Amino acid sequence: MGTAWTHFVAPGTIPLEFAESQFDPMFGFEATGRKERKIDATIAEMDSFLLPSERRDFCAKELMEYQTCMTNNFPLYLKCTHQLHHYGFCQYDDYVIRMKEYEREKRLMARAKRVGPERAGYKVAPTES
Repeated sequence: MGTAWTHFVAPGTIPLEFAESQFDPMFGFEATGRKERKIDATIAEMDSFLLPSERRDFCAKELMEYQTCMTNNFPLYLKCTHQLHHYGFCQYDDYVIRMKEYEREKRLMARAKRVGPERAGYKVAPTES
């Protein structure tokens, strides 16, 4: 009941799931900068491994290494525990990063409601002169 109640009590302060961020990704990171996340595997590699679309994420490279290890050590899958742990850690790290992004979006939405949208870091479309 948590998010449904919050949507009712404080509308406009909870980010929508699967929606693109409406705030500038560099807002608050001007001094230190912010590294952009990139997928290590190429589309051709993911196609050759026949990865389904739900597995084509930031951990695709680790999943492909695990699948390669399983193919090379067919009956002895215990030799692939190292790759399996790397894949699990990657999935966990990706989850933590996504939750941090969700919390950042939530705080920025609450800030926009409190101080006004013009000072809250919304993305600004470039104006043509």
